[in-house]
Amino acid sequence: MDHVPDLDAVADAVIAAHAVIEKNGTEMMKTLSQMLLLNVGKEIARRIVTSKDVELPKEEAIDLLKGLLKKGT
Repeated sequence: MDHVPDLDAVADAVIAAHAVIEKNGTEMMKTLSQMLLLNVGKEIARRIVTSKDVELPKEEAIDLLKGLLKKGT
């Protein structure tokens, strides 16, 4: 059995950490935080698009990803 991470919990934690890092972190920390946000968002979007339970057009998946990324900034 594969371990499937709870990406909602991961996203919430990364978004919260990103807010603190944006205010207090170094430029490198900010860059790494943005990269992490992007990767979590991409994984969430990938799972939505490839899910057999959800039929989401590609454009809607992209909009969802953009919304997640915007929420983190």
